[in-house]
Amino acid sequence: MTTITAHSQSLKKEIEQVTKSQKVNIFIVDENRSMVDALRKDIEKRFGKNVTTYTFYNEASCLQNVGKETNVVILGNFFNDPFSDVSNNGVEILKSIKKINPDTKVIMHSKIKDMDVIVESLRSGATEYIVKGKSSWSRLKKAIVYIVTEPIRIMVREFKVSKFMAIFLLTFVTMGVIVYLVLHFYYQVI
Repeated sequence: MTTITAHSQSLKKEIEQVTKSQKVNIFIVDENRSMVDALRKDIEKRFGKNVTTYTFYNEASCLQNVGKETNVVILGNFFNDPFSDVSNNGVEILKSIKKINPDTKVIMHSKIKDMDVIVESLRSGATEYIVKGKSSWSRLKKAIVYIVTEPIRIMVREFKVSKFMAIFLLTFVTMGVIVYLVLHFYYQVI
């Protein structure tokens, strides 16, 4: 009985987070500036105003900005920042992000193929570990799409509604919140 209650409370929490805001915050962290900028442009082009991207070229600046509103972090695994007081180990950075916000989805994006590093990353809370290479760009985009569309999958899976109905309900709830806020502020001004 308590397991069902805990599960339904967890599900309610996820749906409440989605209905509060459809906007997804994505942090892109890597020392390769051209890759970071290209990925930011691609994400913004694909998702438009539903996604806000923040770019960082070292882990220290990322960790200073991670908060409760951070939804996704795409993290290059190892950094060489001699001025940083943070460990240059990508797994340690992952653990720090998860400590700040356990709900943040972290995608490790690295050229390191060592199975021990991959397993440790996944055990430490990484949502996905993508090895940099020819297919990594498309895998990275698929992982982001999967994370961004997660609320719809939750409604389809848990409440057995059609995909169309899930999208309709999320849109309806979002519009209801917007109308409420507009009316609320309108009557405060008058």
